[in-house]
Amino acid sequence: MPPICKPWFIYPKHDAMNDVIIIGGGIAGLSTAYHLAHYGCRSTVLEQHSDVAQEASGNMAGIVMPLILPESDPLSAYYRQSYEYAISHYHTVSENFSFSIGDPHCGALQLSTSFSRRKSTLPSWVSNSLAYHVNPFEASEIAGITIDHAGLFFPGSMYLQPQNLCKLYLCLSAPYLTLLTHSKALSIKRMDGLWHVYDRSGSCLAKAPALVIANGTEARQFPLTSWLPFRIIRGQLAYLEETPSSRALRVPLIFDDYLIPAIHGVHVAGASFNADHQYDLNLDIEEHHFMIESIFGATQLRFDRDRSAPAKGRVNFRTTLPDRRPCAGPIPDFAFYQHAYHDLRHGKNFSLYQPAQTEPGLYINVGLGSRGLTHAPLLGSLIAAEITNSPLPVSTDILSLLHPARFIIRDLQKSLSIKNRKQTPS
Repeated sequence: MPPICKPWFIYPKHDAMNDVIIIGGGIAGLSTAYHLAHYGCRSTVLEQHSDVAQEASGNMAGIVMPLILPESDPLSAYYRQSYEYAISHYHTVSENFSFSIGDPHCGALQLSTSFSRRKSTLPSWVSNSLAYHVNPFEASEIAGITIDHAGLFFPGSMYLQPQNLCKLYLCLSAPYLTLLTHSKALSIKRMDGLWHVYDRSGSCLAKAPALVIANGTEARQFPLTSWLPFRIIRGQLAYLEETPSSRALRVPLIFDDYLIPAIHGVHVAGASFNADHQYDLNLDIEEHHFMIESIFGATQLRFDRDRSAPAKGRVNFRTTLPDRRPCAGPIPDFAFYQHAYHDLRHGKNFSLYQPAQTEPGLYINVGLGSRGLTHAPLLGSLIAAEITNSPLPVSTDILSLLHPARFIIRDLQKSLSIKNRKQTPS
C-alpha cells in the first residue's frame, strides 16, 4: 500500500499554468525553466546581474556526487534518485552541443584518508553501479596519478562547469524562456490572479500566474518566505595552476577537500564550509593554504605554497536549511497552517485535519547547498511538473521531505513559536 500523504504536505489542486516568473538565474532557476520548457510552458527569468550564474552557480567547476546514507529510507531514496536523475539528465542535455559543460563520463574517486575514512564504508544496499571499493593500485589506475590510499569509485559521477551548464539551459529552453538581466526583484504581490514582481523603484518587472523563488540567499527578503530558517554558508575555492605531476589527473578526487582535473590549465580545489562568517567576498589566505596542504596530504601533489603570492580562487555564499535538505515545493499559507494545525502537539490522528492551503501559484526552489549540481535537475523537474499539473517525479515520502511546510509542522509539533525567528526582509 503506497504511503498516505499527511494533509499538511498535500500539494494543491489547480489548473495547469503555462506562464511562469522565475527569480534567479542560477542552476536552480534555469533547471526549472528548462523543465518547464519541456512541457511547453513559458518562463521569464529575472536575474539581478548582467549574466546568469554569477552567485553560487558561478564556480569554475563542481562535482556531481551521491550522498550515501547508512539506512535505506525515504531520505536515502531521495539522494539516490536525485543523483541518478542528474547523471541521466546531464548526459541528455550535453549531447549534440559543441561547447563543453565538463566531463560527464569520468567518474569520481573518494579516498580513504583519515578524515574521510568514516564515509568509505558502503551499506549493503549499494550496488557496484553506484560505488565500489578500490585498492591503492586500482585507485592509481583510475586517477592517472599515484594514490597511496584505498577508496571508493563512483563510476557515474562527473565534474561540470556550472556557468556553461546555465548557458546551455538558456539555449535548450528557447523559445520558451525570456531572460531579463539587471532585474533585481525586491518585492512580490499577487493581484487579480497574477504574481507581480517589483524592483527597487516600484516598477513591475514581470507578472504571471505562477512564480518560482530560486534566488538562493536572497530568498529570505520576501515576507512570504522570510519565516524559513535559512542558513548562509561561506564557501571558498582555490584555483591552482596545474603542474607537470597534476596534469595527469583524470578524475575528481574527494578527501576532506576535493580536487578537480585541470580545466584550461587550472584545477579547482575546495571547498571550505564556514557558517560563522561575515559577508566577505575576499579570499582568506589561511583557508587557501590549508587546502593546498590538504591536497598534498591526500595526494602528494605539490602546488605553489608561496604565501607572498596572491591567492587565486573564488568565494561564494550558499543557502542551506537546518536539516540540510533542499526546500522545494509550494509556499504554505502561513496563517492557515498556524490556525488549522495549532494543536498538532496533542497527537491527534492526521486524518482529522483538513488539507493544506498554500499561496496560489507560489513556489520555492532553494537550499541546494554544496550539492547544487546533484539536486537541481530533479528539483527543477518536480517544480515544473507541479506547475503544469503533470505527474510528479517523486514519491509521497520524498515530497514530504522537501516540502517547505516541514519547518512549520516541526515547530507546531514541538509547540514552538515560529514567529520568534521570522526575519525582516532586507
